[in-house]
Amino acid sequence: MSTHKTCLHCQLPLDRSHTIGEGFCCHGCETVYQLLNQEGLNRFYDLSDGQKPPVQVRTDGDYGWVEEKVDSGCLDVSINGIHCSACVWLLEEVFERQEGGQEILINPTMGSVTLRYDPQRFNPVDYFKQMESLGYQATPRKKELPRVSQTLLWRVGVSVALTMNVMLMYISFYMGLTPESELYQPFWMVSSVLTLINVIVGGWPFFKTSIGVLRKGMLHLDLPIAAGIISSSLSNVVLMLHTGGQEMYLDSLNSFITLMLLGRFFQTRSIENNRQQLQQHEEDVDWRMVRILSTEEEIQQERISVQQIETGDRLMIPVGGVIPVPSTLFTTKDVQLNLAWITGESDLIPFASGSTLPAGALNATAYPIEVVTTDTWEHSTLKQLLTIPPSGEHQDIPRWFQPILRWYVPLVFTISGLGFLWWYSAGVDRALAVMTALLIVTCPCAFGIALPLAKELAVLHLKAQGIFVRTTKFFAQATGVKRVVFDKTGTLTMGDIAAIQTGHLSESDRKILYNMVSRSHHPKSRAIFEMLEYQGAAQWIDDFALTEEAGVGLRYQAYHLEKNPKGDTQFRQGTTVLATFHFQEKLRGNLQAIVSQLNQQGIEVSILSGDSPTKVQQLLAQIDLPDISFQGGLSPEDKANWILAHQPQQTMMVGDGLNDAPAFDVSGISVTPANALGGLLSRADVYLTGDNLRSVWQAIHGARYTEQTQKRVFAFALVYNVIVITIAFFGEMSPLMAAVLMPLSSIGLVSYTLWRQRNMLRQV
Repeated sequence: MSTHKTCLHCQLPLDRSHTIGEGFCCHGCETVYQLLNQEGLNRFYDLSDGQKPPVQVRTDGDYGWVEEKVDSGCLDVSINGIHCSACVWLLEEVFERQEGGQEILINPTMGSVTLRYDPQRFNPVDYFKQMESLGYQATPRKKELPRVSQTLLWRVGVSVALTMNVMLMYISFYMGLTPESELYQPFWMVSSVLTLINVIVGGWPFFKTSIGVLRKGMLHLDLPIAAGIISSSLSNVVLMLHTGGQEMYLDSLNSFITLMLLGRFFQTRSIENNRQQLQQHEEDVDWRMVRILSTEEEIQQERISVQQIETGDRLMIPVGGVIPVPSTLFTTKDVQLNLAWITGESDLIPFASGSTLPAGALNATAYPIEVVTTDTWEHSTLKQLLTIPPSGEHQDIPRWFQPILRWYVPLVFTISGLGFLWWYSAGVDRALAVMTALLIVTCPCAFGIALPLAKELAVLHLKAQGIFVRTTKFFAQATGVKRVVFDKTGTLTMGDIAAIQTGHLSESDRKILYNMVSRSHHPKSRAIFEMLEYQGAAQWIDDFALTEEAGVGLRYQAYHLEKNPKGDTQFRQGTTVLATFHFQEKLRGNLQAIVSQLNQQGIEVSILSGDSPTKVQQLLAQIDLPDISFQGGLSPEDKANWILAHQPQQTMMVGDGLNDAPAFDVSGISVTPANALGGLLSRADVYLTGDNLRSVWQAIHGARYTEQTQKRVFAFALVYNVIVITIAFFGEMSPLMAAVLMPLSSIGLVSYTLWRQRNMLRQV
């Protein structure tokens, strides 16, 4: 058990039953911590601003896109993983240590980086691979997605300026400026014009949304805000015509519009930031492939986009590369492919020369293979799985709040109308003043400020835990989750295996084995290599004639590494078995604790896997959870149909492969770990970094905790409204009192929201 309470790298709390390494929450954090200290870059921790998302370490990025621009001496790229000033310092420090580097310009907000360098001495790919090992991934600079928050920002600026000017003029009214003064008429006329501009500029986002949802017969939080702005404006206009400008509430109306815009800006910004990190449009899937052009004189290669693939193209698929379209194996040797991404099966499948290869298969052979395409990208099933379906209409409204929202506007208008009738006998002017006061003081500040702010803070806190919320429906849906469905391969497990050795090897035998497995890309060879590296690397042999036969094993002189009749892997010299290796799938965190947390909160856990039922059973026995409901050997359609039959809107699906895409489309909430392939990132509601599924429970807890905060805020707002409505109904609410009470109530709501959401994840 770890003696540390928080991860040494990202500072996230550690589970009591933590097993990933002394003082680390995941393998990525452990790797980066060691690298930073080895390279003398540990000042990173002095500059760090606290918690950071867990690290997703990669060392297999494809940087073919760099080749087209490398000679220019300048590269504009996007780098995922920049979170704070320490990240900026680290990127700059590593760049400055590279020979030929001239200048690096980093925009941490957008994650954009510009490199200027001497192309004769500086290799951008080497720099990017170093950053990969530290948890940062470089990608081509892509077109910025449209940002609604940018439009809202200038509207907020205009609204703040207008409100401040109106309030300055109203101070003179409150300080005694009377209608007899020469400045009185110009002041209230200018105030009226500025207010009209603010209503148009600041109110338009709420009017536009309200018109749209009313046409569809739906509810939205903008409805009471738009109704409050319009009714208060009209009431003030009528009051102005009757009283000549006396007892108008223009300063309160302007303050209300500005505060509502700020709330909308908070609500929009974080979701857009998370979404921007992953381009969500189909055209962003821009894999680069190597096409082989063969003529009588020579064989040439060219890099093309997957969109350019035509039937009959001859492609080179690198080790670990994806076959983008259905193809025929052109390589004369037998190969092994990994189909886990499209079927969920973890075993490698052998294919003979001339076989038909499915789109989405990964080359798991130790060498690049050649294929001839039998279809285009446009008709590839892989493209269909990667294409994001049209998003349906989702109400971003908590279930408990929908009845309140339905009756809020009619209730406010009824109360205001009653106030007008009650005071009508005292004169139309007095009745209008009371009605206007009632419309102003009952404006839904809680809807427009505190509720969006609670979501904004929740998104930020979850992001610090490596949980990135991408869709606005998450909070409304996650609170109602009653079942979490996990995929197995790549989700509950890490997608790779760990080796367990039986038998002792001499130093010479260990040296031979080390050189054999280090030259192979087979998953079992990589597992043995990692085990030997952990034990202490053996000596490298330069001239080493290794023979690898797909589906059989490795051979070097009299040494063989191959599968025995029991299914284990044995290392032998001649007929003498030197060691036997058993393999277990690496788990993604402490699954027993995760399942226990979910069950304690009344959430059922099920497993739907494309892998065989036997392998799922073995996994459950490995983690001592034999009672979980599971199904194995399922196709993508089978998973989707199972969820459709089990309350889909109350189901959270957690998966990582394209075989989970149909299940994602029918689930209430979809979650995916951010892996190297990223096929589901752009269609998931939430994606996770790091390799601990504890984040699943943290996401649900964050949504439920935020809902509790919103309910308490609404209760506070309800008490406030009862008090101020009573004061206004009896004619005691003056414009000055309204101008004081409205900001005070907003400050109180915001302060409580900030205080409560700050403690959101301390209970997890």
